[in-house]
Amino acid sequence: MAGVQAEGAAPLAEAFERGLSAPNFIDHPETIVTAIRIGKPVNLFKAVKPISESKGFFIKVSDRKILDAIKYAARKKYVVGLLELQA
Repeated sequence: MAGVQAEGAAPLAEAFERGLSAPNFIDHPETIVTAIRIGKPVNLFKAVKPISESKGFFIKVSDRKILDAIKYAARKKYVVGLLELQA
């Protein structure tokens, strides 16, 4: 499983990349995607647990890549969900 965060709001991805045991929270996260503009995840354990258990990873992507992915998913009629909404 992969956790994807916007570059300007990616405390979990940053921690994963740096090998930290806990994220450095972001006071003023920046991304155009308001649903994931979270600098201090409330359900940190719920977000990290499935990634850890599946030996997955976190990555961060630009807002441009997020918008491109949303457009692609819409053209293909894919269903896209946010982990926070599925937990």
